[in-house]
Amino acid sequence: MNGYQSLPSVDALLTDPRSQELLKKWKHAWLVYHLRAVLEEEREKLRQKSPDFDPQVEHLLDKVEKRLAGFPSLVPLINATGVPLHTNVGRAPFGEALMDHLKHTLSGYSNLELDLNTGKRGKRGKHLEGYLSYLFGAESIHLVNNNAAAVLLVLSHYARGKEVILSRGELVEIGASFRIPDIITFFDAKLKEVGTTNRTHLSDYQQAVTEETALLMKVHPSNFYMEGFTKEVTIAELSDLSKETGIPLYEDAGSLGLGSFDFEDGRKVLEEHLSLVDVLTFSGDKLLGGPQCGIILGKKEFVEPLKKNPLSRVLRADKLTIAALEATLLSYLKVDQPSALEAMIQMPEEELLERTKRLQEALGKGEIISGVSPLGGGAHPRVRLPSVKLALRPDSLSAALRQLREHVPPIIVQVEEERLLIDLRTVLPSEEPVLLQALREVLV
Repeated sequence: MNGYQSLPSVDALLTDPRSQELLKKWKHAWLVYHLRAVLEEEREKLRQKSPDFDPQVEHLLDKVEKRLAGFPSLVPLINATGVPLHTNVGRAPFGEALMDHLKHTLSGYSNLELDLNTGKRGKRGKHLEGYLSYLFGAESIHLVNNNAAAVLLVLSHYARGKEVILSRGELVEIGASFRIPDIITFFDAKLKEVGTTNRTHLSDYQQAVTEETALLMKVHPSNFYMEGFTKEVTIAELSDLSKETGIPLYEDAGSLGLGSFDFEDGRKVLEEHLSLVDVLTFSGDKLLGGPQCGIILGKKEFVEPLKKNPLSRVLRADKLTIAALEATLLSYLKVDQPSALEAMIQMPEEELLERTKRLQEALGKGEIISGVSPLGGGAHPRVRLPSVKLALRPDSLSAALRQLREHVPPIIVQVEEERLLIDLRTVLPSEEPVLLQALREVLV
């Protein structure tokens, strides 16, 4: 019997008791898809004359079970890095209150686009207007699926074929190669750079204004900072120039205000900026600790036309985003109900120390050290959260990290000087017993 003939058929694999057990969980077609895939992998080994070729049923079904164990692919994990807005693990956690709100609101149907007063079709953004108007003093609001989309919408609507004036020090690039200059020119707008990388003066803007200028733009550099011989034009100065020239002022605020660690302080910063510009956009997750979305605030005459732009339909937020954002905004209005992100950022150092001591005592190992953690998410790189960490030194660092990643649920930690650093700031109290058991297994 040659190699190909030694491979069992799909039907033969399906009759195996292990396949029959899998069929109690997975649909027939889905299981067959993976059976065929592993058989094709073995055929490819034969074609490549690989010594790893193995036609045994047990081996093939082991591979199928391993493949199916990878579903669902998106799984919860324990973030023990202490980085609250860790981009790779989903940025802001939703928390129990928000999830309860989602379950209550979206398990069935909702009045997403239904005006309950008139019985006629309503507007989905209406659900958020009251909150955002109160919190930030906005005349008008619009919501899209992320802040990059918000920037795209504003520029495409107001600057197509015209000039946008922006400081060279604010020509930023954020993750995934999202570059402000590229976005400006994507819809045939003309980028007019002013100043230098490190210094820009008001006179640079004044001299750049022409009849073709559509927008004065300011970008908050969320993921980097400059120091030394630097100068930037304030939003107040640009506001005065906007009024003098009649050219609208647009600010991409990003995560502006988050660096204070206090939502109320951050809210006041954003409210002040909003009073000085025509349109302002920011991230719902970075700044509010809610879902990823782009929030557009500003004067009614500038925001309302954006809602009628065809791109708004393309970029609109779905019901999950709207419900999650409403729950987040509610957390800032209710007594003693901070958002999960706010609770993590504002966690007292004494509480963090006490939790870390309990973990150390339970493990019987490790050294408690002082440290700092970044906010993450490309927000405020100069800001560091004072923190307390448990430093552990496993026999094999790489093996320990792999074991933690393969744990159910997976666990991620910081690494420094061949040590695992556990920062409980971003570990929920309900996750601590699971973390403890996983660390015991790693440190055996």
